[in-house]
Amino acid sequence: HYLLFATIGETLDLHLSERQPNGTWGRPVPLPEEINQYGQGNPSLSADGKMLLFTRQVELEGNWMVFHVSTREFLSAEKAVYWE
Repeated sequence: HYLLFATIGETLDLHLSERQPNGTWGRPVPLPEEINQYGQGNPSLSADGKMLLFTRQVELEGNWMVFHVSTREFLSAEKAVYWE
């Protein structure tokens, strides 16, 4: 089991925490720089669990776009793809 969330600080970054055998959550680990680039938020998994969808601020004016990565590959730092 995993917990995927966005942290709020100077920037929004996506983090992952794994549930430990004793029922507690492990230390949050930031997703790779290829995903955490410009301020990400709103992480969500697709209904089949195969895609991680998230928003990213793409312009200084505050415009946001939806991106996606494969859940099988996003921890290997695959570049995020704009959702068309």
